[in-house]
Amino acid sequence: MHVGDEFDVLLDENPGTGYRWIVEDAFSPSIELVSNNYEDVGPGVGGGGQCRLRFRGSQPGAFEIRLRYYREWESASSATKTFTLSGVVA
Repeated sequence: MHVGDEFDVLLDENPGTGYRWIVEDAFSPSIELVSNNYEDVGPGVGGGGQCRLRFRGSQPGAFEIRLRYYREWESASSATKTFTLSGVVA
C-alpha cells in the first residue's frame, strides 16, 4: 500500500454479549486508525454483526496491527480470539 491509501478490516462481532474487538497495538507511525464502527448484519436482537476498522497509511515503513476479542471490563488475557495483520506502507 502507499501513503494515503486506506483499507478495512472486517471481523465478526457481537457486542450484545459484551465482546468487542479491541486494538491492542497499531502504534506504528506508518499506520493510523481512521474509524472503528459496528455494523449490524444478523437477524433480530443479539444476531451479531461486524466490526469495521479502517486504517490509513500515514508514512513509509512496516506496521503490525494486533487485535483481541474480549469484554473490556475483563483483562486482555481473557480474549477468546486474536487477529494480527502485518504490512508495509511504501
